[in-house]
Amino acid sequence: STGNNLSSDDSCNFSQPSDLGNTDPMLGLLQNNGGNTNTFALFPSSPAIDTGSNATCLTTDQRGIMRPIDGNGDSTAVCDMGAYEYEFNLFFNTYLPFVTKP
Repeated sequence: STGNNLSSDDSCNFSQPSDLGNTDPMLGLLQNNGGNTNTFALFPSSPAIDTGSNATCLTTDQRGIMRPIDGNGDSTAVCDMGAYEYEFNLFFNTYLPFVTKP
């Protein structure tokens, strides 16, 4: 392993501190998420988000989306592990107070 890998079991014998073995990747179904091929989208709570390596990741994900993107909203753009770059959407991740009038 050269690092920044994720596996749902421990059969890969990962050896780098940046590897995540026996970890649920929290992926969506294999489907058309844009681009020319089907991909597994990352759920917003996926441990793959912003845990890749900017030094070794490609400049676009499998869909052609530019990377890195700040996927977890911490103002630092880091590549995601794998072929899919999660796009943090502040609008959908912001909760406004709900006010009712008596």
